[in-house]
Amino acid sequence: PQKLALIIGNYDYSDQKNKLTQSVKNVNDLSKLLETIDFQVTSHCNIRENMIGPIQDFCKKIIPNDLVLFYFSGHGYHFDGKNYLIPIKDADMEDETDIPHCAANVQGILDRLMGGNPPYATIMILDCCRPYFIKNASTSSRK
Repeated sequence: PQKLALIIGNYDYSDQKNKLTQSVKNVNDLSKLLETIDFQVTSHCNIRENMIGPIQDFCKKIIPNDLVLFYFSGHGYHFDGKNYLIPIKDADMEDETDIPHCAANVQGILDRLMGGNPPYATIMILDCCRPYFIKNASTSSRK
């Protein structure tokens, strides 16, 4: 069995109000730490649009009984009962109805990680900044 980690840090969001400062440090620190305990680490910073592509590539490495860790540092958003991870090309998101088309669904990511080759354990850590600004979002759902 392998120890596999996929670490994603998004910080350089196109909308100035959404830029983050700690995501790249978080990715680097966690990557180094996991490598000291023999994880094979795949890391990505500032995924512009298609976050699913790198996740699909990572999932191809998973074989039964692997220990899998997924970590995301960046913006998250809750809309219509679902949680999403936001890519950095966010200027095109005019309102909340754009979220399902532009962002990565957390449950979908988890389903992929646990999919075709069931791992021994899957750990998902979401270090999300929830105050995410969308131009025409309702105040009650901006979280």
